[in-house]
Amino acid sequence: MPTLFFDTTKFQRQKRHRSGLNRVSVSLQGALSASEEIQFKRVVWSTLKRGYVDAENGASVGRGAEGDAFFTPETFAIKERFFCRSWMRRFRGESGVLFHDAIPYYHPETTWPRSVRRFPHWFQDLAAYDRVMFVSREAREHARDVARETGWCSTDGSILPLGADYAEGPLERRNSHEKMPILLNIGIIEHRKGQARLLEAAESLWARNFSFKLVFLGRINPHFGQDIAQEIAALKARGRPVIHEADADDKRLAYWHQQAGLVVLPTRAEGFGLPAVEALWAGCPVLATNHPSLADLGTGSGVRILNEPTTGNISAELEKLLSQPSALREMESQIDQDALPRWNSAARHLVQDLGLLASS
Repeated sequence: MPTLFFDTTKFQRQKRHRSGLNRVSVSLQGALSASEEIQFKRVVWSTLKRGYVDAENGASVGRGAEGDAFFTPETFAIKERFFCRSWMRRFRGESGVLFHDAIPYYHPETTWPRSVRRFPHWFQDLAAYDRVMFVSREAREHARDVARETGWCSTDGSILPLGADYAEGPLERRNSHEKMPILLNIGIIEHRKGQARLLEAAESLWARNFSFKLVFLGRINPHFGQDIAQEIAALKARGRPVIHEADADDKRLAYWHQQAGLVVLPTRAEGFGLPAVEALWAGCPVLATNHPSLADLGTGSGVRILNEPTTGNISAELEKLLSQPSALREMESQIDQDALPRWNSAARHLVQDLGLLASS
């Protein structure tokens, strides 16, 4: 039985972060470890041992065997892990990497400076792997564009469809039809995510006596999110019904999905957009820009698309929905959980693409 060595080096250091990258890593680990067709082994990089070691017991994994595979969902600069490149050359199986997005390249003005500095190394290091997988068609197109514009390594690969099922089955009960609707925003607090525009739109509606609660789930970007956090605090101090939870885990996410009448995601750029499909999995309608994760679902699936996430457009769409409570119920009734992607399908796609299983 072949072994898949799954890199969790960055995840081991960032377990408390509820970032999209960490959620992908956790979800893939869960689905892959349940497979009865491969041996699944979590590994971390050890500079001391000049190679990867078992994440559970620290034992060296050596060079692997023919038919094995190594995969990392955590793009990293290989040169920052001393001896890593030579280990990868010695590894006898296939190697693969997951590419999430080119946001540090296209939106450096709102991206962590460290990520902007590292991106050229991350991107060029894609050439070191046998297989590159992309979280969406859009992410693959952006990678192709970066390669053309910069002359960096040309890269291509398959799409790894991520899953929506962060919890088993639909939530048991939805409490979303109370007198005061709850609007939910999920994601790191930063300008790319559009929370500043959402706050402006909400304030304009509150000023016109619309009744609703606005809830934010996500940590604060220390470089590009402090002013948004301050505005949330200022609105709360003025008595506006706004809540921010910075460290919400899956249990809290499920709780707010149960309560919310609508998830609002006015982001300007995403590689995939897990919060959108996870909301639909929980039975919660979505108002969002055209996330790659929604591209194959379209309207009429519990989704309403914001073509341009300006304050005016967000305000206008929310006014329509809040003025007609039946519209939110209708959107909810249109959600088709069977049409949403699953993590077990992502896991099977991954192992087949790495050659661990024959394609069916």
